[in-house]
Amino acid sequence: MSSSTQEDATSGDPWYANESVLAQEVARAIAGYKGRFAAGCHVIPQGWVVYDVYEDDIETALDVPHARLRFHVESSCGYFTRPSVKAVRSRIRQLCQVVVDDDNDEGDTGILACLQPSFYYIEVAIEDAVGVRFELDVLLNYCSADGGKEAAGCVWDRHTGKLVGHWPGSYLSVEMTWIDAAMAARFVPHPADVIPTTEDKMYEASDHDTTFASLCPQVPIYCSLADGQNQLELLVVTVINLAFDERWFPQRVPRTLLDNAKAAYFKTVLGGEHEWATQLASEYLYLALYVDQDATKYY
Repeated sequence: MSSSTQEDATSGDPWYANESVLAQEVARAIAGYKGRFAAGCHVIPQGWVVYDVYEDDIETALDVPHARLRFHVESSCGYFTRPSVKAVRSRIRQLCQVVVDDDNDEGDTGILACLQPSFYYIEVAIEDAVGVRFELDVLLNYCSADGGKEAAGCVWDRHTGKLVGHWPGSYLSVEMTWIDAAMAARFVPHPADVIPTTEDKMYEASDHDTTFASLCPQVPIYCSLADGQNQLELLVVTVINLAFDERWFPQRVPRTLLDNAKAAYFKTVLGGEHEWATQLASEYLYLALYVDQDATKYY
């Protein structure tokens, strides 16, 4: 965040109350800025919702599958397509099942006590090397840190609602299972100097000097697909670092202020004689403003 933006935050005013700062962010968005995460690993944060679930309901979510799973929205930010109550309950149960299946073979659900009551629903788009976007929904739970248990997650194709991947919250590592091989095959991988290639299906972010490494979980990441074919798995796991700071996501600005800022930008670019074009552009150009310079990571 720029120094002027920080000063506005310190004074108690929202950052967009400063017209010059808002103008800078509009110009940056029009130039194609999609956030630090997109710049570093081609993962575009779009929106999140935090669902707070009754702890007793978590522990009985699988023992009593038809029981009502009670939750409420704790917070939200960015732009997202909020799933139905039925879908949220179903997805929370799917994540719980992934955790249980990984921990034992007898179906003992006691491991669910390790889950935290907050479930993070995050919408992202991941761009491949030719610019194709894969729109995914991720549900995370930051499991109890006792014994080094990492976050657990499930991934769905936003357009089909199909579960495409998951990881169970392993101890001191992330162990990914990718289900949709066809989707992974469609993903055109980025060059190795942009996104590193795994070795024996594993990547460990030990080089903090690279942007990608700095955005990864700081534990070994084990992929399920072969080296050179698992880049989508590797990129999805970076979503773990997005929670706990809404500044990673597009910032909402009152429509009147945003339209005025867009109109001022196009008036500067096109000149006063093109006011009709300025008006059209300011009304119909969708902008996602990422003011994420000071956003902090989970790891």
